Amino acid sequence: MFKNKRYLKVIVWTMIIILVIVRASSIFSSAHNFIATLEPIYHHPFASTAQKMSMKYPRYYDFIQEIKNKTPEDSTIYLPSVNIAYGKPLWALGQLQMTQTLLYPRIVKRCTGQETSGYLVYFTDSEEGITQVP
Repeated sequence: MFKNKRYLKVIVWTMIIILVIVRASSIFSSAHNFIATLEPIYHHPFASTAQKMSMKYPRYYDFIQEIKNKTPEDSTIYLPSVNIAYGKPLWALGQLQMTQTLLYPRIVKRCTGQETSGYLVYFTDSEEGITQVP
């Protein structure tokens, strides 16, 4: 196909260089996002974990604390579906694993509409709350 192998080498090396540049830009972007996540720690190194979480996730973390205060430790908490959670001010409620970690030892599940006992979390653009399922 190529009469001169030099052209083939140039094409291969050019592709390798392009791939390295693309990969490096992706790594730098990830590093920047990671550093931005740690911003509260840089500006407030002696703040408590609760204070840092409240700075990073203002409404979400405060709401999680409210849920913890209003529910017993052995209760089940039902969160809205992911479709409802994203795009709302409390988007992090869509992050089930993060919410489970912060509400431990409570059991956290997605709302299916067939809950018989536990606590149901609700939120709108202007208010959030928790009600006990009868």
